[in-house]
Amino acid sequence: MSLAENATTKPRAARSGSLKEKAYQILRRMILTGEFKGGTQIVEADLITRLQIGRTPIRESLLRLEQEGLIRIVPHKGIFINEMSLKEIKDLMQLRFCLELFAIREAICYITDNDIVEMSQIIDLQEQAMQDSDTYEYMNLDRRFHQKIFEIIGNDRMLRIMGNLNDQLVACGIRGLRKQERLLQVITEHREVVRALSKRDAEAAFEATKMHLERVRYSLTDL
Repeated sequence: MSLAENATTKPRAARSGSLKEKAYQILRRMILTGEFKGGTQIVEADLITRLQIGRTPIRESLLRLEQEGLIRIVPHKGIFINEMSLKEIKDLMQLRFCLELFAIREAICYITDNDIVEMSQIIDLQEQAMQDSDTYEYMNLDRRFHQKIFEIIGNDRMLRIMGNLNDQLVACGIRGLRKQERLLQVITEHREVVRALSKRDAEAAFEATKMHLERVRYSLTDL
């Protein structure tokens, strides 16, 4: 390949990658905010027209969303927004309990003052998102807060599992955050976790996290 050919190929590849990411982010937001309801069938051609993005980036973003458990692609039938059953939600929360309660105890051994500052900043941003009525950003920050715990213990595999698990729960989470008092409760619960971590109190951090997860489970299963 000549230098001229190489120079023209790279920007085209970069544009393709950016369009794929753009399509993915738009579709993910539409799913997680409930614009696409669970069980709804979506049509690839309609997405191409609506988003004004080509077939290949749309198709690649749909495959990524399927891998994350947000949609189902059924051969010869179509593309459907995934709708979790009550049992599936309970199963995912059970897994989250196991992973996160383990991680919070481990985090005591590794957490730094900078980590405490970062977690507090995430909560502050989450509070601002609540005041701005930006539920999507609120949930993204919630996800970031919980992932930070796994970053602290340095377990990349658990971090990836939690990321995928949370993606599947976020749509349910937004439906469970219809009441303003629950938004405030989550922020208060997060601050309790950080307060215990700042004191390096493993038992208090464990109990604060357990109580928070119990309330999350209730909000997801009592819709």
